[in-house]
Amino acid sequence: MEAVELVSLAVSDGDVGAALAQYEPTAPLRPWARQTADGIGIRSAIRHVMDLRLPLATEVRTILPAAGLVLIVAERLIAGTGPDGQPVRLRGLGCTIVRPQPDATWRIAADAWCLAEPTSWPRSQPARRPAGRSALLLVSDSLTRTYTPGMPGKRNAHERLPELIAAAVRVFTRDGYRSARISDVAAELGLSEAAIYRYVDSKEGLFVLAIRHALLLEDLPGGDLPLSPAPLSVTIKEAQDYVASVVPFGHLAGALAQQDVEDPAAELEAILRETFTLETQTREAADMIERSARELPELADLLNSGLRRPVLAALTDYLSSRASAGLLRATPDAAATARLVLETLTWFARHRFSDPYGAAIAPQVAEATVVDTLVHALVPAQRLAVLDD
Repeated sequence: MEAVELVSLAVSDGDVGAALAQYEPTAPLRPWARQTADGIGIRSAIRHVMDLRLPLATEVRTILPAAGLVLIVAERLIAGTGPDGQPVRLRGLGCTIVRPQPDATWRIAADAWCLAEPTSWPRSQPARRPAGRSALLLVSDSLTRTYTPGMPGKRNAHERLPELIAAAVRVFTRDGYRSARISDVAAELGLSEAAIYRYVDSKEGLFVLAIRHALLLEDLPGGDLPLSPAPLSVTIKEAQDYVASVVPFGHLAGALAQQDVEDPAAELEAILRETFTLETQTREAADMIERSARELPELADLLNSGLRRPVLAALTDYLSSRASAGLLRATPDAAATARLVLETLTWFARHRFSDPYGAAIAPQVAEATVVDTLVHALVPAQRLAVLDD
């Protein structure tokens, strides 16, 4: 079963070597329904399919174990636009025989995909498609692919990394680092566990990758796969250094750099909206870190000392300086007020999604409400007259 999936992934990625690794050295492969040359080599057969530059999807129909081998009946689909700009639509219902190897792995001993244009199939044996799905949507219990007419070409493995990272973030947020498994991420994507290891070499590596890119620390890597990200401790240190280097940022940094302000309400509003936007953009990463921080002390330190503390310190300085100048209301404690501001923004930008009523608040309404409330709470009434007019 796994070998069949890995061949499909390798063909979709254009990786001949990875596809061949799933076959026994003398295994035959018949990719086409009308194949005249029985002696075609497996490498040439795979290359002929890859020349279409389109993904290969596989849906396993039946698995029949026998003495010393397993027979797998599977349907395969190739659909999209070929290199010549012409539409391609091939489907095949074939059989694959896999058997155990001395190293305890399973390899393909014989393979037949029987790909052909659907119109060439006998009417008595139509291609079965799950009810309610479009002609170019094939969903398998073990592999999910979506095709649209006019697809410009197959996606390579690096183009699928955002999907992998998004799935990892969902799983780590739901289960936490300790409880989450690579197999959970694979299930979220509809792939086998072995397929995930073609992208990243370990669970820690996947977690680090999710943190780095969900926190917007760097663009997606373009190196060789599987990726081997730096250890978690290194990423935590880089995240702390990065936040320390950019906080205060944007409007908050500009406000701290000047003393004279003509419109404190507009200044505060700009700071609040910018912070709300940042909280929104990093919501998934922050939720994932918060969930796993219950199990990993170093993540709790990153969350509290590395991420929140610098922002709170900058907000405290800003509120204190503007209150001293009479531009904002003087509160009992500037640090406590800074925390109130940040926690309120955080709830409306992120935590409202954990509450069914909060999640129903539209993003624009959430931002407008929290900003308006905080501005009216902190700006003296006499300085709000112009704003309200």
